[in-house]
Amino acid sequence: MSEVFYWRYRLKLAGGGERLNARTPGAEIEGALLRHADGGVACLQPWATLGQGSLDGSLALLEAGGDSALLRSCRRCMALDGAARAAGVGLFEGKTVPRSHLSVPGWAEFSWLEEKFSSGFSTFKLKCGPDLQVELQRVRDLLARFGERLRLRLDFNECLDPQGVRRLVDLLGDAVAAIDFIEDPVPYDCEIWQALSAELPVDLAVDRAGSQAGAGAAVRVLKPAWEEVLQDPLRTVVTSAMDHPIGQLFAAYEASLFDGDLDECGLLTHWMFEANAFSEALEVSDRRLVPPGGAGLGFGDQLEMLPWKALKCD
Repeated sequence: MSEVFYWRYRLKLAGGGERLNARTPGAEIEGALLRHADGGVACLQPWATLGQGSLDGSLALLEAGGDSALLRSCRRCMALDGAARAAGVGLFEGKTVPRSHLSVPGWAEFSWLEEKFSSGFSTFKLKCGPDLQVELQRVRDLLARFGERLRLRLDFNECLDPQGVRRLVDLLGDAVAAIDFIEDPVPYDCEIWQALSAELPVDLAVDRAGSQAGAGAAVRVLKPAWEEVLQDPLRTVVTSAMDHPIGQLFAAYEASLFDGDLDECGLLTHWMFEANAFSEALEVSDRRLVPPGGAGLGFGDQLEMLPWKALKCD
């Protein structure tokens, strides 16, 4: 029996946001940092609204020695981080973190967006909902402010139906040329996605169906917290799971190992949430997440300050 420690955390949307995504009402998400007896850490943050169950359920499964995609990722992260900490080396030594798009938080004002645009961000990722008129106005406002250099990625978290996707594209009109891709507009179904892809003048990106999906999608979005990052013939975007900075850094590390060309990734999600001792240690340079330094994934001082609780694992 090995010993794992845990510490529960909550991330709260900054700026008074009310929805984490189109399927998840509320401004907070709960997760836990895990720490193996050898010192390796990981982030466990299930999204119940996306079918991943509760945090309590995942912790109980971990304690019982059970398995899930989330726990496999956590175990990999703890093993990699623990070995690096034991050796006194940083996981990012000799690695290059790929550039990221700008995940646009709900509180973002034009002055903040203009600052990011002028620093090199020209691809913005928007979390979208089912009210197409609202989303269309957001797109128009952004294009009016930033012009033809702006590229937009629209993530609907499967909240539309096929007819809604067609209507969205019709409403966009000429503005569809600025859309890099539409992510998870509807739940993945091979025939439906192939039909939409054949008739619409915009790329579709698949996230939650992961490596099981391909036909009809032009882009695959991979989250190391949810699945293994493997070489893929599709355009590939690696993102965090909108989780704790420990999870962000694990995603960035896995992205740095990708054997091939990565598209602009989504590794800068800490701006979506109220600041904490971990996110305040992160920096961004040239659209790249800058690790905090130190052994493993870093954050040595912050991790030592936490009130860890023991979890016995079979």
